[in-house]
Amino acid sequence: MTAGLAPTGAWADDTAVSAQADASYQLSLYLNDPTGTLSNQSLSVTLGETIDEVLARYSIDYTAGQTVTFNDGTVHTFQGWTTGFEQLAFNTSTLNAAQQQAYDTHLANGGFEGLKTVDIAFDEYLSDGSDGTLDVAQHDLAASDGVTFDLTFYGLEDALGVDDLTDVWAMRLPEDGGEPETMSITHDASGNLVINDMTATGTYAFYTYKNVAEPWGADGNLLPYTIENGVMTFPDHPELGAWYQLTVDAEDSITFDNPGGSSAWTMTIDAAVLDEDDPLFSATPGSGTYFVRGDGQGMSTNLWIEWPQNKALSYELSAGTGTVSRVGGPHTLTINLSAPSTLKLRTATETVIANEQGAMLSHTVTGAVDEAGRTDDELWSMLSLVTDWLGGDVADAAGSAVNTAIAGVTKMYVYGIHLEDPLGAEFTIPEGDQVTVTLPVPADMSLENLHVFHVADDGTVTDMNATVNADAGTVSFTTSHFSTFVLANVAGSTGGTGSTADSNAPSAGGTLAETGDAALIACAGAALSGLAGAGLVGAGFKRRK
Repeated sequence: MTAGLAPTGAWADDTAVSAQADASYQLSLYLNDPTGTLSNQSLSVTLGETIDEVLARYSIDYTAGQTVTFNDGTVHTFQGWTTGFEQLAFNTSTLNAAQQQAYDTHLANGGFEGLKTVDIAFDEYLSDGSDGTLDVAQHDLAASDGVTFDLTFYGLEDALGVDDLTDVWAMRLPEDGGEPETMSITHDASGNLVINDMTATGTYAFYTYKNVAEPWGADGNLLPYTIENGVMTFPDHPELGAWYQLTVDAEDSITFDNPGGSSAWTMTIDAAVLDEDDPLFSATPGSGTYFVRGDGQGMSTNLWIEWPQNKALSYELSAGTGTVSRVGGPHTLTINLSAPSTLKLRTATETVIANEQGAMLSHTVTGAVDEAGRTDDELWSMLSLVTDWLGGDVADAAGSAVNTAIAGVTKMYVYGIHLEDPLGAEFTIPEGDQVTVTLPVPADMSLENLHVFHVADDGTVTDMNATVNADAGTVSFTTSHFSTFVLANVAGSTGGTGSTADSNAPSAGGTLAETGDAALIACAGAALSGLAGAGLVGAGFKRRK
């Protein structure tokens, strides 16, 4: 049986609930009787009373050890009262610098505008330990506490200054400025906003879509426009800015469509809605000619693509300026333009993953379908390639192993290479499969006598038979697993352009399995300090409202 003290009322804006002069409080008695023999009760109280005083005033005389027979014939013994926190306090929040930056970035990237930031904390009503009277203290809840709760907001429209809560969302802003947590939002039968599955108190922000000008008239038709050199403008509505022509050039086996609902406002104008006397007009939607909003306010144009399952999808903006990626999923191309462009869609025999450091990975498509129903390209295209330069003890150990196994190493770079799935978990190459990795060769390394060595956890060193492309300034190797790799120039070897180096690297001590002196790491490390750390390829899932 639980006694919980809670104030009546709803939203407390700038003042803590405990400081509200007009707040009334209820002592709620929960008797945990599912048969209805004992009724839960709510008793009006005044702060400063003790629980015993309140119970006596209402002639409630349960005593420890007293037995009660429920309607179902079961006998229960009263154990006593426990106290619990029942009410949440809401106060307007002032964000710290880290939270403000994370908040602004989230709003800008999603095309949102902020409505209000608030601190949410439990008000905990407990005896204060000195005189036993009821008082109010604040209690914070962290995800590590393992508590999950839903929170319903009453009168939120007035607090946020909006007429409708349909397009209002909430996020939690970590105090350290980490990635905001987008909350699950529903609405109850009365239209009140509900945040579901909350696990922590703290700073929360309410936000909605920006109010962006639309290119449609009151009759639903496109506003008067002009098109010049692939740029659409609306002379009577300069606030709409420039829209850029996107021409899709797809091979016959590929189909595409521009799905609706990809943003809160229009991002894409299909040629089917142009004036019928316009040379670009198409009577059939999805003809491959679109106009994309130049100032997307953080939103994008999406194309849904289908292609044969035994092939990979290849795509590029071959003309103009813009970006295209698969951040929305394997079949969704997310596009932003800053000039008229042509998008080429082709099939290929390999899935290619690239990252910001210029590294690439290719995987041959077999047409296989995994247990989740994903084809090769659907699975591999959602992976991210990580090519981090390693330092510290890991680099020392790898360099030591290479120096022991290979004579004549003059310069080396140590890399940690792996794949990650959209959730950031490391991906393991399936047994019997392999990939080809291509790395840009650091500027201060020679393309001659260049080798790639794999260093296993036990110190075993394996030459990867790498091939150098002198024109591209890259080195490539094929592997069936990931771990630590070392790019090394080896004096006296014949590795280099167009060659493999397994039999050409001089052996130190006739073994590739020992670790030893890492004297070369110091000078190699100095060269490595100028190498930017590798990041993730622009492929993966991006949550979008």
